[in-house]
Amino acid sequence: MFSIIKIELNDLELSQRKEILLMTDKNFMRVEDVARELDVSKSYAYKIVQKLNKELEAKGYITISGRVNRQYFLERTCYGGSAEDSERK
Repeated sequence: MFSIIKIELNDLELSQRKEILLMTDKNFMRVEDVARELDVSKSYAYKIVQKLNKELEAKGYITISGRVNRQYFLERTCYGGSAEDSERK
């Protein structure tokens, strides 16, 4: 489902570092993004991010405080779609 790549950023050129940072921004949502997406307060968005990260930790994933994996967020909210949804199409 999720992949983790360990790279020493100091060994990369500046353009490669920027590319990795852009990729990270696409893969993770900050609390502000969650609040905007769900139209909730920032404090409530923190609670949602914490809950989702606890679920991911229970599955053995490493999490980042204040951020949540975008794909997992979409799966756990009404935006994700389920197996039943794809059967209906």
